Amino acid sequence: MNYLKENIAFFDQIELDSLSSSAVVLWYTLLQYNNKARWKKEFSVPASAILLKSGLTESSFKRARQELKEKGYIKHRSIHRNHAPFYQMNSLVDVQTNRQVDQDPGHQTDQQVNWQTIESKAPQTVALFKPNQIKEKETVGVVDTLNAHTFYEQNLGMLNPLIAEKITEWCEDLSEDIVIESMKIALMHNKPFFQYCEGVLKRWKNQNVRSIQDVNALEVQNRKKQQPTKSSDADQIFAEIRKEREA
Repeated sequence: MNYLKENIAFFDQIELDSLSSSAVVLWYTLLQYNNKARWKKEFSVPASAILLKSGLTESSFKRARQELKEKGYIKHRSIHRNHAPFYQMNSLVDVQTNRQVDQDPGHQTDQQVNWQTIESKAPQTVALFKPNQIKEKETVGVVDTLNAHTFYEQNLGMLNPLIAEKITEWCEDLSEDIVIESMKIALMHNKPFFQYCEGVLKRWKNQNVRSIQDVNALEVQNRKKQQPTKSSDADQIFAEIRKEREA
């Protein structure tokens, strides 16, 4: 999916088929998260994070989500209460391209073009996709749905709007992989709270960490510093011998 093209296609679509303001806000919010997820076919976002970014109330959010589903803009599924829902955004660019192909009279070879027939084929329905009439594309490989917000909810605890906002800011400042790595370190040290993660992230930022490779290199360096060298062991032995002689 192309971010700019999808925006233009969405703007064109809502001129023909109006949406509620809440549905428009939700669509743009989901587009942002899909972009951050590197345009994965299916991505997971906690409801608390969406509410924080969109500014919608919980009831408005649910109505807007249902509206987008019914009109074919998105697909949505939930697994269980303790897991963030999964979303899939239908490409509006693909829909408009298919419409143009269907309406192109050049495709009517060996037949006389009937303009009234072409006009009658123009889309009259409000929904972009008719439910139960689209064959799902076969999923290739395993969908990677791991993100920092979901990882926090699954491993550290309840995600409130304040923590969700901080996680988002750190993901934008460093990267999502680095934020998740800080959470793993917090769990290893039995410190399952975000204040500890944030302390780790601040230290990494001050040390110019920009990738997981930088994190691994830094950890190796720290382990080497913690290991006593042979020379220090020898110095300690000689110091003990000197003490015995002086005694």
